[in-house]
Parts: sequence; C-alpha cells; structure tokens
Amino acid sequence: MERFSRRLIFIGVGGQGVVLVTRIISQSVVEEGYRVVIGETHGQAIRGGTTLTHMLYGEEEIYSPLIMKGTADAIIGFEPMETVRALPYLRRGGVVVYNRHPVHPVTVKIGEEEYPTPGELLSKINSIDGRVYGLDATKIAEELGSRRVANILLLGVMTGAFDLGIRLDTIRESIIRNVPPGTVEVNLKAFNKGIEYAKREQTSRKHKNFL
Repeated sequence: MERFSRRLIFIGVGGQGVVLVTRIISQSVVEEGYRVVIGETHGQAIRGGTTLTHMLYGEEEIYSPLIMKGTADAIIGFEPMETVRALPYLRRGGVVVYNRHPVHPVTVKIGEEEYPTPGELLSKINSIDGRVYGLDATKIAEELGSRRVANILLLGVMTGAFDLGIRLDTIRESIIRNVPPGTVEVNLKAFNKGIEYAKREQTSRKHKNFL
C-alpha cells in the first residue's frame, strides 16, 4: 500500500505572503504527525522578485528539499506570471490555484522582461492537464476588509479544492498562531471564503459535466 505524501509548490512575488502560507501549512503538517521538508528560493524577494517554495511531506522519510519537474501535486500561485513559471513542476492531473491579480516583478519594472497579456497567461495556465482555480484573490480580500489576506484566501481555495491531508481545524489553529495580532478574524474569514469558493466551483463544474 502506497504511503501518504504530498508535493506542493508555492510561488509569488516578494511581499505577497508566500512565506507566511508556507509556515502555516508546514506547522499544520507537523501537528498531523507527518515528516516535512522545505526548500525555499527567495531571489530578489525583498525588491519584488520571485519567491518560490518547494514543500514535501508525508509518512515516509524525505531526503531532498526539491521537487522534480512534472511531480508536484499542486501549485499555489500568488501572481499569474509567476504561476506560469511554476507550471513545469506540475504532474498530470494536478491542481493549480492562483491569483489573477498581476503584480509586476522587478524584472519587468527594470525592463528585463515583458509582462504577458491576461489572455496569454490564461491560455498557458488553462492548457495544463489538471484542474485550475483562478480568481482575483486581491479584489475579494479587499472586499473582506484587507488585501493583505489574499494569501490566506488562496490557501482556503487550495484546502477546499485539493486533499492536503490536514484537518481544517489544524490549519485554522496554525493561522491563529501565525498571523499578526488583531488580524485573526479577517484572516479566518478569508480562509473560509476560499474554501467556500472552491466548493462552489466544484459543484458548478460537476453540474456542467452532467449537462
């Protein structure tokens, strides 16, 4: 019998809360009794560069902190162009949850790269062999009271769309421990909103397939 394991990729631009979400999930994983290994690449994160995190966890010993291309179970993309960068890591049938709200990285700002059109980004992301959940998490977070909780909203979507093998209460407790004082309520609201979004999307897709 195959032992439980998960391979997750988190990617975004510095300042979007990628590290916070990684910490919340990693602590939740430990609470559930799994072994976890994390590999992080921050690049020019402080100046708005790419922040990429590999997370591997499960029941067995893990020897490498890096995920091979084509083997990640899921990707959480905090920014659309950065999400496209991570797509080669995804396995067939994997899940992508991403924020459609663009944040121009430092490479675009200094003219080293051109930012793709929304249509180009959408086409690349939707071409994967897997399930895609794309939403303007920044806008929804603003409607909840703070755009800074967009990262927790995306975590909620991933939790609702994909079996992380972690109990919801464990993740909620980790959120409470890790977010700044005074922001617990809005962060939990964002997390729950994300779960609701994923479940609503799943129901809608099942209905369309039935028709």
